[in-house]
Amino acid sequence: MLIKITNLDETLVEQLKELTGERTAAKAVSKAASEIPVLLERLSYYSNQNDELKNKLAARQQELRDIKSALKLLKEI
Repeated sequence: MLIKITNLDETLVEQLKELTGERTAAKAVSKAASEIPVLLERLSYYSNQNDELKNKLAARQQELRDIKSALKLLKEI
């Protein structure tokens, strides 16, 4: 299969060649494109994990605020 690449920034091509380990622009672009579905799936997974961790952190921070508030009330007694 022949792939003709036009109007692609040379810096991007060099980065793709380095990242994919390919020597030609066509092979590098093809390999990078073929990896997109897996990378998108991975991105979605890590985004969900990040959201879960943010929620857990927010809950723990609220617990700490509640504890500090309770301690303040106990000191007043």
